[in-house]
Amino acid sequence: MTKLKPKHKAFAKEYVLNGGNATQAVKKVLKKKDDNVSAVTGARMLRNAKIQQEIANVSKSLADMIPDELITKRHIELLNKRDNIVIEGEVIDNGIETQAVSKGLEMAYKLKGAYAPEKSLNVNVEVNTENREKMIILAKEIASKLISDEIK
Repeated sequence: MTKLKPKHKAFAKEYVLNGGNATQAVKKVLKKKDDNVSAVTGARMLRNAKIQQEIANVSKSLADMIPDELITKRHIELLNKRDNIVIEGEVIDNGIETQAVSKGLEMAYKLKGAYAPEKSLNVNVEVNTENREKMIILAKEIASKLISDEIK
């Protein structure tokens, strides 16, 4: 079994730290300037099973480093955030940068696997097009069934 090259390991780490942006990870690690070249290279690298495994390992190790208590504490701080206070014309900063905290929480929840994976379903069905009306009715029934199952 071949080992990953250091560049590939660095790409996996940068990919996770960049929130899953392969183009930016390639630009930073491989020092590519062109966005198109970086996008193609990143897409190619993401098809590599060993790189995918390394990405999973990096994500897990980062997730393990974030204590659940810290995430909970920051989330509560964000929920309880108050706007800056103005006293006698002087703005008093409450010390919470909501955008930064929000982005950090989002990444932490993703690393911890708190978000459900995206779901998709592709169906290819061969049908006789002579019965177009029946086909349309059947398609509507299938769509309705899929939607009602999704709501449950």
